Amino acid sequence: MRDEHGELLVSLCAQKRIVTSPLVAEFQALWRAMQLCADLNLSKVVFEGDALSVIKAVNETGASWEWHGQLVEDIRGILKNRSNWSVTHTYRECNSVAHFLAKSSLLVNEETIWIEEGPIGIQYYVQKDKVVTVEDE
Repeated sequence: MRDEHGELLVSLCAQKRIVTSPLVAEFQALWRAMQLCADLNLSKVVFEGDALSVIKAVNETGASWEWHGQLVEDIRGILKNRSNWSVTHTYRECNSVAHFLAKSSLLVNEETIWIEEGPIGIQYYVQKDKVVTVEDE
């Protein structure tokens, strides 16, 4: 998680042993990020993801009858009473920190959370995402 200037606030790595698809992994990562933000009592949060189908599913209204529908409903439930939280699409080029953390999760045995830092090597990706984001504006 980053602040409005792109600086690192919190990083999380967790290994999931039984994940049926990359799509489910994306939903689970979003759900866990939301849980962490709720635990930290963050009031204004923008969740960015490059999996467009996940973003669309979460932002659509109406019941989700997909096989991953319960995950969608769980995420919508977290968002329900948080009007200052949103889920938006970003391109993969702007999301390299998330992919670095996903790869790093293969090296941890249990969930690891860092406050204002992350695993060794993350700062390169934080700076890379900041440059790409500024170029896009």
